[in-house]
Amino acid sequence: MKIQNVLLGPFLGDFRTEIIDFHPYARWIYEVLKPVKMYVATHSNRSFLYEWANVVPIFEDLSRDELNQSGFIHNSVSQKDLNVVIKKIKSEIIKSISPEKELTHLNTLYTKNFHWFPLYKKIYTSVNIKKEKKDMILFIPNINEKYAVVNELYEFLSSKYGDRLVVAGDMKIHLHEKNVMLKNTTYFKDVYYDITTLITNAKVVITPNSHWTILALSQKTPVFSWGLLPTYYENETPHKILPNNMSVDNLKTMIVSFINTIK
Repeated sequence: MKIQNVLLGPFLGDFRTEIIDFHPYARWIYEVLKPVKMYVATHSNRSFLYEWANVVPIFEDLSRDELNQSGFIHNSVSQKDLNVVIKKIKSEIIKSISPEKELTHLNTLYTKNFHWFPLYKKIYTSVNIKKEKKDMILFIPNINEKYAVVNELYEFLSSKYGDRLVVAGDMKIHLHEKNVMLKNTTYFKDVYYDITTLITNAKVVITPNSHWTILALSQKTPVFSWGLLPTYYENETPHKILPNNMSVDNLKTMIVSFINTIK
């Protein structure tokens, strides 16, 4: 018997965990169960990730409070409070489906931990954004790298590439004063769609090894990364992912060399 309605979530966590764990797991659930309707409860400003599902947004104030999102949880929401969120989401879905059709609810562990889904339960897919490739070097100085390192790289890249260099990301990157996303008056509504669009259209993405690396690869944009994050996803897109023990001078040389290989 075909499953009619499946709800996954709610996901209250950060964008990093959504890209590395929750989104590919949601896609795996969708492909395995093949429900008539798939519902994903997550942040409204990330609904563009799920064009194959019906997104049910969580409370807007939780989505706007980006710095309190950690792993799969929101620091201001207890396990007891989570039940209130689930009740609200289920009631919204039930309004739109026939009473006799059952709603299968699959929740995720409410935890700060990362990567607890096995790799075979993840399907990484691209986001459907129109490609208009530009001669842009996109630098995403994620906070899993030291400020001194990314600042020195920025000064070097800026002097070499000038206006071709763009710094972008959410609030969890360094160099806020350079971050073009923070100049957007619709930041809380559009930031993740806008940064994904920049990634899609960049000539090259440069970022410490992170969820931004995975997102660039999924969008088939060449990416240069370094650091400790394990490689969870790779494809035929040109990329170079280096270990964590590289000196800044070596990074500079290798970044330029990598950019020169991209036509």
